[in-house]
Amino acid sequence: MAHKELGREMVDRVIKDLKDIAEVEQQAKMEGRQMVTVLAPIRQ
Repeated sequence: MAHKELGREMVDRVIKDLKDIAEVEQQAKMEGRQMVTVLAPIRQ
């Protein structure tokens, strides 16, 4: 990823937009050139 800060902002925006229906199981982290985060549906 050439612009890590832009990628982080995008991941943070997705997490914020999905906060009502999903929870973060694993925070965003860099794996090589990819940024990975794990989201799961909120249990009801």
